Amino acid sequence: MNDLFIQFVNHASVLIGNEKNSILSDPWYSGTAFNDGWSLLYENKKDEILKVLNKTSHIWISHEHPDHFSIKFINEYYEFIKNKFFLFQETRDKRVVNFLRSKKLKVIELKDGEKFKIDQGYTIQIQKSDFYDSALIINLKGKTIFNINDCPLKDENELVNFKKKYGECDILLTQFSYAGWKGGKNNLAWRKLAAKEKIEALKLQSKIFNSKITIPFASFIYFSNIFNFYLNDSVNFPKKILEEFDYKEKKLIFLKPYQEIDLDNLDNIENNLVFWQDKFDGINNMNIISEEEKNSYEVLKKYFDIYYQRIMKKNSSLALKILKKFPFLNILKPIVINLVDTKDNVYIDLVNCRFERTTEKAEISMHSKSIKLIFLQDFGFDTLVVNGCFEELKQNSFLKLAKSFAIGNLNNMDIYVNYKILFNFRVILLFIKKLFLAKKKLSYNLIKGME
Repeated sequence: MNDLFIQFVNHASVLIGNEKNSILSDPWYSGTAFNDGWSLLYENKKDEILKVLNKTSHIWISHEHPDHFSIKFINEYYEFIKNKFFLFQETRDKRVVNFLRSKKLKVIELKDGEKFKIDQGYTIQIQKSDFYDSALIINLKGKTIFNINDCPLKDENELVNFKKKYGECDILLTQFSYAGWKGGKNNLAWRKLAAKEKIEALKLQSKIFNSKITIPFASFIYFSNIFNFYLNDSVNFPKKILEEFDYKEKKLIFLKPYQEIDLDNLDNIENNLVFWQDKFDGINNMNIISEEEKNSYEVLKKYFDIYYQRIMKKNSSLALKILKKFPFLNILKPIVINLVDTKDNVYIDLVNCRFERTTEKAEISMHSKSIKLIFLQDFGFDTLVVNGCFEELKQNSFLKLAKSFAIGNLNNMDIYVNYKILFNFRVILLFIKKLFLAKKKLSYNLIKGME
């Protein structure tokens, strides 16, 4: 092992440090994520992970998504991590840190931009991004490493501001492909656009941060469910990245599992394109998950009642009813969903507590397993958007779905619909911006079709 090193493990997980102290990021090494919507292109063997953990002193979790915060990993390797220090951004909800502490694990919360000393010559900072993502800034014996994983840092002004705060970097680790629903099976144009935007963001990040080496990562997955497998048709893969990236000017390096970089010698690093390209080329032969769980209408009705009670307990029912009346917001409208496994069409009106079978034409289709997760967990709708296991049956029905169920997402971030939300302008504007961008992308396919 080198004195100062980066060792790639899998997906968004890397080990960075020295012989004494090393930080392991976002450990997810086996099993599925996002309600059986994602699978890894490569799964690690336990004996190899134990070798990595033997070199690990700290574990940083970038955010709560299950491909970064893996409960399976924590349970499976508990005996080997119970004496490690977990690093996490300070949040209002404390959900992640409270879970870790409930497991008797040692947790260090860091404020936005707060410097934390790992050991002599080794400091870190965590920078919050968007609703819940975060980046890790490492300064290790004169080397600067940016791990921005899923942070949506693609706007030039955002990147310049980040640079003003943290400077340039020697090594940049960043996501390289899209992750989530992109307009349904027929909206190939959106998926191609999303893939291109990721490459453009990668190029801009590398340029503005003036990275000596850019390491694409955090996208070594495939959409593995029978309802979302089509999303693999436009994902970025190594050869595609290299074709569009000016790697003659900037080094672009794909690392294979357990490959190590000597931070004191950044020249002549082996680029393992073939390892990952073979994985991407083999996606069509990968395992596809077929849903076996089936939830009857009667069972879902009970789950809906639980959902309604939870939402009304956390939010003001009066505020919800008032907001529903504003036509320019167009939120919390009733929606009809087709359950593909039970063949039921259900009419859902959250504000008026209605969950009923209907003969009305459906606007969205999904499996009963997906609607069950929305009803039982505040993060359920977020999971659905990421795994993409649903279909639009009517134009712009996704936006209607979001305006009906995204309240769970807000509650999941400790944000509630009451009079106080009027003073949380940042969250309101960010939420509106995301809906506006989604609407724009949904129309992209129609525009391309008319050209």
